[in-house]
Amino acid sequence: MAIMTGLSGNEIYCLGLKGFSPGEIVIGNSVQSIGFIGGIGAGLQSLFGGEVTEVTEAIGLGRVESYRRMAHEAQQHDALAITSVTSELRSMQGNIEFLSVGSCITRGADGPQLGPFSTSSNGQDLFCLLDAGYTPKQFVFGNIAYSVGIAGGILGALKSFGRGEIKEYSDIFNTPPATSPWTALPPRRAPSVPTRWSASRPASPRSAARTRC
Repeated sequence: MAIMTGLSGNEIYCLGLKGFSPGEIVIGNSVQSIGFIGGIGAGLQSLFGGEVTEVTEAIGLGRVESYRRMAHEAQQHDALAITSVTSELRSMQGNIEFLSVGSCITRGADGPQLGPFSTSSNGQDLFCLLDAGYTPKQFVFGNIAYSVGIAGGILGALKSFGRGEIKEYSDIFNTPPATSPWTALPPRRAPSVPTRWSASRPASPRSAARTRC
């Protein structure tokens, strides 16, 4: 049966050595808008600097929903796992589109007894990880939207005329908020992945202490 996969010939060969067969490309997307009120709130937060929670939440929810839809499509193809997972953010008519893409793999007759998993590793990377005794689990992601504010922006712009570090910009990366941006997500919109994909099986003694997403 013909399939459309994103795996290269080398990746298919490497995965075949581990007892896996290539499957279909799977895609999930979600278009998010923060709305008029959310836009006003985000604009005000941008003036004072710090985390822009409205944007953080929109990005977090969009990525979760696009991943959930990708995983659901993989389940419909009876896939064991998804490899080469990517998460992209695009602008779409003033809104934000989130796109999750991956390639399914299925277990062959002599394939390893692993539970469903997703990973950003391509076929060759996955071969090396399995050969080294690692157990793939699940593709994970996090995000935060941050603003330097008016004061920080002005000072940073002035310092750019001189030489040396622009601390106002450096602090965006070096001093993140103490709390995780995921704590701001509404409970009713928590990540929801099909049951089969959220289930896990005990790892082998060799790999129990070594896992990678």
